[in-house]
Amino acid sequence: MVVENPAALDFTVKGMHCGSCVAAIETTVNPLEGVQGCEVSLEQGTMRCMVDDPSRQEAILDAVRRLNYGIEPRVD
Repeated sequence: MVVENPAALDFTVKGMHCGSCVAAIETTVNPLEGVQGCEVSLEQGTMRCMVDDPSRQEAILDAVRRLNYGIEPRVD
């Protein structure tokens, strides 16, 4: 189900070295329940996910940590 006004969740990701790292994270996060889209920036060390509900944050954090990358929510 696509939500008309998805919430954006921003993260800092550490430990990425190449495009394969980006692909691994996006391939893991995009299929998660409630995730409508995820973009990872290797250059900035960030990830933005559009989700149906901000409570999806914990599942995203867990999934990326299982890949052995450091990840924290961004607070701007």
